[in-house]
Amino acid sequence: MRTPAHPLARTFNNVTAEGAAADVPSVVSDAIGWAPRNWRTHVDGAMPIAAVGAALIRDRSAAEDGWRALDAHHNAAAKWWSDWLQER
Repeated sequence: MRTPAHPLARTFNNVTAEGAAADVPSVVSDAIGWAPRNWRTHVDGAMPIAAVGAALIRDRSAAEDGWRALDAHHNAAAKWWSDWLQER
């Protein structure tokens, strides 16, 4: 079975997506490329994770940013998938 080679085929993370859909921001690594930039950090230590988490708690737009990022990822993925199917 072949997997489409496209940036959208990388790690998605359903837990983070469910949180974003429920207006709950998450601290994630750069592997979750669809997440807002301010949700991401290096996850090799507790201090960067805590700093981003504290910033997200104070950021009143963090939840909306997550929803918009998830929606944009969904729309891009649906378009890419539709285009890929049309090529077949």
